[in-house]
Amino acid sequence: MTSGTGAEAWDPKLNPDVLGVMPFRGLSPLQESDAEVFFGRDGEVEQVIAALADRPSVVLCGPSGCGKSSLALAGVVPRMRQAGYDMVVVNASMIPTPRRALAIELCHAAAGRQAQGADAVEAILARRGLMDAFSIVRENTGQKLVVVLDQAEQLLRCTEATIKEATELLFPERSLGNEVKVLATLRADFLNPVLAHPHLGRMVRGDNVVYLASMSQDQLRKVIAGPLEQLSDVGYEPGLIDRILDDAIDAPGALPLVGLLLQQLWARRAHGDLTHAAYESVGGVSGVVAHHAELVWQESVDDQEQDEALALLSGLVWLQPDGAVPLRRRLTREEAGQTRWRIANELALRRLLVLNAGSGQQTAELAHEILMTAWPRLRQRVDADREFLKVRGELDFYRSRWEAAARNQSLLPSLIPLAAMEYGLQGREKDLSEEEQEFLALARRRHRVRQKLRATWNSTARLFGRWRWAHIIFASLIVALLITGWAGMRALLESSQAQGRLAPSDAPTVVVTIVALCTACGGLVGAVLTAWAKYVQARGQNDADLVRAKAEMVRAEAEMLRAQSDALRAREGLPAIEPSAEGETQSQSPDAPSPGQSRSPEGPAGGGET
Repeated sequence: MTSGTGAEAWDPKLNPDVLGVMPFRGLSPLQESDAEVFFGRDGEVEQVIAALADRPSVVLCGPSGCGKSSLALAGVVPRMRQAGYDMVVVNASMIPTPRRALAIELCHAAAGRQAQGADAVEAILARRGLMDAFSIVRENTGQKLVVVLDQAEQLLRCTEATIKEATELLFPERSLGNEVKVLATLRADFLNPVLAHPHLGRMVRGDNVVYLASMSQDQLRKVIAGPLEQLSDVGYEPGLIDRILDDAIDAPGALPLVGLLLQQLWARRAHGDLTHAAYESVGGVSGVVAHHAELVWQESVDDQEQDEALALLSGLVWLQPDGAVPLRRRLTREEAGQTRWRIANELALRRLLVLNAGSGQQTAELAHEILMTAWPRLRQRVDADREFLKVRGELDFYRSRWEAAARNQSLLPSLIPLAAMEYGLQGREKDLSEEEQEFLALARRRHRVRQKLRATWNSTARLFGRWRWAHIIFASLIVALLITGWAGMRALLESSQAQGRLAPSDAPTVVVTIVALCTACGGLVGAVLTAWAKYVQARGQNDADLVRAKAEMVRAEAEMLRAQSDALRAREGLPAIEPSAEGETQSQSPDAPSPGQSRSPEGPAGGGET
């Protein structure tokens, strides 16, 4: 047996020859209960604990596959609990809302009452914030709290209201004090989107970011050798540890690859040893994920189910509208359908997917994000469906924002984003969920109503436009006649006075004469205008009838759209919205963020970093 470098004493209860417990966790991140098989990050654990002592919040930021989740959960959490802190772990990919998740976890941590009292705690969180809520739940016992927000990048998929709620609770402008600390894990490739976000940006303020690099060769050696050091009858064949290290040191995201490799070697050990032959059979470090995933695929998917299974894979990936970096996506049982859900169960039995039944919904997701890059079948599927996945990500953003605003019709996609989404779908609407299809149909119906309203307005404007020049001409004629008449009469009066033919006492007679002249001019103009109006009326009668008919049709379709919207709201238990002219014509809110900012966007139950 080849030994690695020194580590903590091995607990006999983990001896696999006694209880059959596997010392390696594969693609799953280590949890608090796995602290005794956590190796290689002692220095980083001390660094995070020291940062938490000086700051109200710390963000552990590193590349995918460097072990952020395992360091936080299996390294930091046990140490902080030993120091007297209550620990609350919230996975950002699993929560319905941050406030609800915190309320439930606070009840668990404080009294072990499961979810009893969660409603009351949630109300306190909403009114008074995290620090006061924890103080009330703990009945002012002086206990301290650390909240671990794992996979914080998944908040980008949530609505703006959810993101604002999370940041105000966990990263408020007012310090949480020394009694409450927050530790978040964040993928480095999402640092820029988080910094640019108006709410999430406060999460990475100041000097509260601790950067976690990929493991060095010495650290990886401890990860490989440490769990087997104290087992007298199990070890590695000579040279195998060095062989694994040579292959892993330059591999991107090496830690989950090594974790899965060691799990596969353990399952194939011969006479108590992990062997070179087993290493070669599973494809080594670089090929273990593809080998394992393809083996599971062949065992779980029949030939006639290939299309359904590939569609399942597409449903497990989420792309931001810019299409840059993929994230794991939770797929509900209702969205998957019977056939795909059965396939998901088969893949989950072999640890390729993770099933979760939290929040009242059954969901499936990828066991680890490394599958999206290291499994060729999934990587090729993502590349082939990239445009569809981007459109679905944008559609999820609009739908989440619409539902968060009580299904306000003014927040349905406007013409340009709707046309872009329709173009990107390219006949793939059947692969959308039923809720997504209904939302898209509602947006289309609203757009048709708005088009018809616009056409009706244009027809009316054209009808009345025929009067415009007539009005201008006759108004100008009236003004010219009045000016001419007044100028003429004034000249006549001045001339008569100058010649002595007109006395001042004759002024009323002159005024009466002027009024009579203006009246005659006005009568003439009125007669001409009446004749022109009859002419225009005769020509425009058909157009007016057509406009009225179009207006009635548009009004009927608008009523139908409102009835369908009220039916959807009633099905969701929401009150109907009173008709509003503003709601029918209001465009997208100028304060609403663009889809590329967040999302944006509705990630993993047991997932995370290994």
